[in-house]
Amino acid sequence: MLQDRFYIPRRQRLPVAVLLTVIVALLAARYLFPSSRPTAPSEAGLRWADSIARFYASLDTVTESGTRQYPDSVHTFVLRPRTETPVLQTAYRRDTVRPFKYPPGTRIELNTADTAELKKIRGIGSYIARSIVSLRDRLGGYYSVDQLRETRYAPYLTDEILASFTVDTTLVRRLSVNRSDFRTLNSHPYLSYEQVQALFAWRKKRGDISGLARLALLEEFSDADLRRLAHYLRFD
Repeated sequence: MLQDRFYIPRRQRLPVAVLLTVIVALLAARYLFPSSRPTAPSEAGLRWADSIARFYASLDTVTESGTRQYPDSVHTFVLRPRTETPVLQTAYRRDTVRPFKYPPGTRIELNTADTAELKKIRGIGSYIARSIVSLRDRLGGYYSVDQLRETRYAPYLTDEILASFTVDTTLVRRLSVNRSDFRTLNSHPYLSYEQVQALFAWRKKRGDISGLARLALLEEFSDADLRRLAHYLRFD
């Protein structure tokens, strides 16, 4: 019965014999003719490794002025697949020198600095600089450096960074409580919609508002609100 299970018809015996012969020949060739590729690192491979080491060493170059400088281009030997022939390639960097930063202790005026100037402060990048300028434009200027803690990136603004700024309060733009329209007042970050409604209701019933003391009579304004708004409102 076992003989019947492994029985091969006569017309199929030749292909099976050829297939077995090929398999045996391939196995024999693997042991009789081993690969001629050296197991030790080749000369091209050593050159490639040396170029990588020189590349990382070049990244740590410091100029006489103390600025860390990157190479304009890096030449490395790259081995193509299945060959030991090194191919010289050149990789160009988009930015060759790190952005300039002011030395520690430098101070700049917060109400006049643009984003380019702000980014020269150590610890401030593009996102933080744009956030600072955006809030300044909506407020009309800063009256205190501590207002930077109201930006979305406040957790990244350390005391050392805040110490890099001065504030000229004469540059703060003030809003006219009695002459500005509803939309202008409502766009100020320190005025809520309900507060602006209360201002216009007062103006409609009693006329112009003479000062902060009048605003203190409105329940919509807390003492903290009045302290902040004192820097941004005028009552002409």
